[in-house]
Amino acid sequence: MKLKLYYFAIITLILYSCNKHTNHIDITYLSPEISIDCFNDSIYFSKIVSIENFNNEYFLVDVINHFILHIDSSFNLIQKIGNQGRGPGELLHPFNVFNFNNQIYISDAANRRINIYSNKETSKYEFINSINIKYFIQDNKSLLMLNDSCYCCSTPGEAGPIKLINLKKIENKYFGQFYNVIPKIERNSRMLTKDSTNIYSIAVSEPIIEKFNNNCELLNRTNLDENTFFKKTIKENKKTYKQYPKNTTAILFTDVSVKNDIIYLLVTERLSNGFAQSNKILAVEFSNKQYNITKIFDLGVGRFSSFCISNDLKKIIAFNEYIGEIQIYNFPN
Repeated sequence: MKLKLYYFAIITLILYSCNKHTNHIDITYLSPEISIDCFNDSIYFSKIVSIENFNNEYFLVDVINHFILHIDSSFNLIQKIGNQGRGPGELLHPFNVFNFNNQIYISDAANRRINIYSNKETSKYEFINSINIKYFIQDNKSLLMLNDSCYCCSTPGEAGPIKLINLKKIENKYFGQFYNVIPKIERNSRMLTKDSTNIYSIAVSEPIIEKFNNNCELLNRTNLDENTFFKKTIKENKKTYKQYPKNTTAILFTDVSVKNDIIYLLVTERLSNGFAQSNKILAVEFSNKQYNITKIFDLGVGRFSSFCISNDLKKIIAFNEYIGEIQIYNFPN
């Protein structure tokens, strides 16, 4: 009997050790190599909500200053696109920028339209046209351009959480599933992104990742709730949430990027003093029929509103709104 108990204890210890090893997530602490607080001593940043990388050049969307900054791979300013206003080519609270057929599309939120700019005639982008979309796109990554179609987050009163609008045929299609752990929240808060073959939906207020093909068919839905990182963070903060509604979440997603089938998520964590910090990027990979967090990158002190990973996977470009700086990091191998 004692021998059986001994073997049972050994097996239990081995299983526990394996489980503990599986749940372990490495954290890499990063320090910025370059910090930029302005361009030409005249262009300063307020809140950059989106950073995109097209053809080894970067486009930074400043929602409060109502412009997009176009910079090269050495992080020098090429041009400032847009000015505040409602006229042709002007912007009011832009949130997203996309590239298609050597043109850039900017979601002009308050004007409820998409502005199109081209650099075919010159080296700099110039305004050529607008598309009225009749929707107020007020979140980072809540609108996505793919070929001749526009994907945007709809409202709970519509047929589905993601709306597909064919810009040529003016044809609407809805797909996806509504969900939210906070019943009183009526907005459909999620981010949309893509790679060469798939579309990804990231719920902002709960850790759910959905993967769709280009035909809007669901390929996978993963809830990261049971992941070690989320369990630990929520457990550590639960004691401080008495001042918040019962179902308030401890973690929110702030930005997303997809590179080589890996999803990178910028997260916001509520702190014990009631404030929040956004300084961690989670690397999420697909294995065993679901997505799992494999690495965590800590960007240091600050509250980051957006980030981007260079196409060659050598740099992380992030905006630290706490100090109003663009910070560039070496991407860890």
